[in-house]
Amino acid sequence: TTALTDGARIAVFGDYDVDGITTCALLTSFLRSAGASVEAAVARRDAGYGFTAAAAADFHARGCSVVITGDCGTSDIEAIRVGTALGLDVIVVDHHTVPAADVEHPAMSLVNPFRADSTFPFRGMASVGLGFYVAASVRTELRDRGWFRTRPEPDVRELLDLVALGTIADLVPLTAENRILTSLGLKRLHGRVRPGIAALLQAAGVEADREIDARTVAWKLAPRINAPGRLGAAEPSLSLLLAGDDTAAERAQVLEAANAERRNVQDRV
Repeated sequence: TTALTDGARIAVFGDYDVDGITTCALLTSFLRSAGASVEAAVARRDAGYGFTAAAAADFHARGCSVVITGDCGTSDIEAIRVGTALGLDVIVVDHHTVPAADVEHPAMSLVNPFRADSTFPFRGMASVGLGFYVAASVRTELRDRGWFRTRPEPDVRELLDLVALGTIADLVPLTAENRILTSLGLKRLHGRVRPGIAALLQAAGVEADREIDARTVAWKLAPRINAPGRLGAAEPSLSLLLAGDDTAAERAQVLEAANAERRNVQDRV
């Protein structure tokens, strides 16, 4: 929150699967709508899983002072140490296994329901759901500081389509918090209000009046968003989710082509 109000450049980094990409898109969208300067990136399969030292160095070179990792970072201890040595404050938003209690985590903040000291009652959330709660908490803090007296206040409910998408794709249990957030997010997905998702549904041959349910997400949207990351760089999927009306159709075709290539590779295997 302080980094945002001070005008610092904030980096957001997500893993290359749907949960990581949607977490990155959600936090990037929220922070930009709140007035932050954001550099966003997602992992490349050829660079290995998760947050890397190279990513930390790249964000530092871009002038960032804070890095938020989504769906990764809990086990990326050495890369985070590189980042902190460069002067980066690293915030981890993740739902993967936490290291042993005797391992001191180098992140400034570790948002993970599997922390031994976590008091959050539900541990089954995907990272995108955790990112949603982080965004809501930051918005509340900004409101309390009077940040929105001179600028529009973001409506975090507009991010629920990304929560539904990442939660369903990550195959976490659709119970408790996940069931509530996903139900609301599916309604927003059905409204096709995000240009990239609307374009991807059209490219996938989903009829304009067809109800968007968990099966549509799992069989039509998730494979296409996963495809670029399975072949190499997941950046085209992030670009699609952040796209405006002018570029959404073109970016959807990039994912459609990647999914076709992924199918060909799978058939050859």
